[in-house]
Order: sequence, then structure tokens, then C-alpha cells
Amino acid sequence: MFVRVAVYEVPGHRVDEAVKGFREALDEIRDMGLREAYVLVSPESDRVLTMTLWERADEMESSRLKASRLRSDVAKVVDGSVQSVAEYQVAVHENFGS
Repeated sequence: MFVRVAVYEVPGHRVDEAVKGFREALDEIRDMGLREAYVLVSPESDRVLTMTLWERADEMESSRLKASRLRSDVAKVVDGSVQSVAEYQVAVHENFGS
């Protein structure tokens, strides 16, 4: 499994709007092999983090250009910015719930 993590700076009062934008963006890359997605918010620190999980590296790689455009678009709409983007291979994945 492979993961892309992006960190954004988003004004706290615009976090809900950013979350809506990220939901719409996820809909646009869902059919590219996306398996799971998380959007984490910290309004107190004006930070949002997105994490997308992919079964195969080539699926994640093929989404790079489109995902980059979508990230930039959402950040711009809410007067935010993309702080960093990194890709990882998952070394451990545990699910302790049902």
C-alpha cells in the first residue's frame, strides 16, 4: 500500500469550506485507484492534512498531476497554501476496530 500526505495552511474560519473542497477533489480521483482518504483538520493551528491510500504505486503515480492541480485549486479558493506533499510506502497497517 502507498500513501500521499499533503499539509496545508488554511485560515481557521475557512476550514469547513476547505473540507468541502477536498471532498469534491477526492471524487475526481476516486476512479484512479484511490482506496482510502483522510482529511484531518486543526483549526487552532490553521492546518489541514490530507492522506490518500493507494493499493499500487503506479496508481498513485498516475494521479500525481491531477491531484497536484486539485490541491492547488482547493487551497487557492480558501486563501490557503500547500505547505508540503510527500509519498510513502506503508510499512505497517493495523486496524484494531471493527
